[in-house]
Amino acid sequence: MRLDLVDLHLFLCIVDAGSITAGANRAHLALASASERVRKIESAAGVALLERRPKGVVTTEAGEALAHHARLILRQQEMLKGELQDFAMGARGTLHLYANS
Repeated sequence: MRLDLVDLHLFLCIVDAGSITAGANRAHLALASASERVRKIESAAGVALLERRPKGVVTTEAGEALAHHARLILRQQEMLKGELQDFAMGARGTLHLYANS
């Protein structure tokens, strides 16, 4: 199974919004694109991640597991961005000093 960060972000938007339409809106994707991405994720996983209902969606147990790990992965990505930004700004790194008496 191959998921990218956009897939994970979209899935969390859908879960948090409670519907594919609202989730697609939050992720700034067209409904058709979001729906297709969810279908591909479910197909790759081999299991339903969302239970479609007349007034939105709810996660299955597998969907809850994906949401949990997606949150961890996206949180780690933000931490990585922050750490790399520190290096880019010179606030973090190694300084070598050479001195003699």
